[in-house]
Amino acid sequence: HDAHSTAAYRHVDSDHTTGFVLGPTDSYAESEVKTMTAFIESGGTLVVAADGGAETNRLLEGLGVESEFDGRQLRDEQRFHRSPALPIASPVAESTLTQDVSQITLNHGTAVSYSDNATILANSSAFSYLDTNANAELDDDEPVRQYPVIVREEHGNGSVVLISDASILINTMLERSDNRQLAVNLLADSETVLFDYSNRDGIPSAVAFIHTGSDVPAVQWLVVAVLVIAAGIAWGRSAGRPDRFDPD
Repeated sequence: HDAHSTAAYRHVDSDHTTGFVLGPTDSYAESEVKTMTAFIESGGTLVVAADGGAETNRLLEGLGVESEFDGRQLRDEQRFHRSPALPIASPVAESTLTQDVSQITLNHGTAVSYSDNATILANSSAFSYLDTNANAELDDDEPVRQYPVIVREEHGNGSVVLISDASILINTMLERSDNRQLAVNLLADSETVLFDYSNRDGIPSAVAFIHTGSDVPAVQWLVVAVLVIAAGIAWGRSAGRPDRFDPD
């Protein structure tokens, strides 16, 4: 389902629904946040993916999520795909979300500042760092270590999954190991999937799931709907980002 309004969260079976919020550009109203909180606490799963904007962390705070996105770009001079701006991360905990996933390729992503209530599902390598001054170089005051890139917080009967790079779900990045399998895992346990673009300037590039759906019969009906709604929509973050690396 494409969610033009957060009212959609009230009309689904929370226990069997996953909602996706991919980089909101506008603030959620207090009433909208309450609706989403009720969805999560009654058993829903909400996947929130970073897209560089401050509104994402504001939403997380409103939902009572203690983890947040760092915002600085994550780079790795040793373990990357074609560029240090595309660092490769690895699962660190057994989970249905990381099943059959050996690595995850990010594209100009960030890290997750995790809380004590969070479970870390994937980390960057021990050679990664956060580019504090955005000079695309490793400086002496930028610690080299592992950083969380996917975490989960349990809230009530449901959970919130934080992914530090929304672009791992776009078409070109699904071809990188093992982003497609991660996308499959995010969808596999849900009878209903909501793509929430109620607070974006444009429709997010959920078209990425078109290719994923062929591996998950239960969501093939969704794929058709997303194709009609989102085909040809460009991923918003690439606009105005001349430094963005094209993985192809």
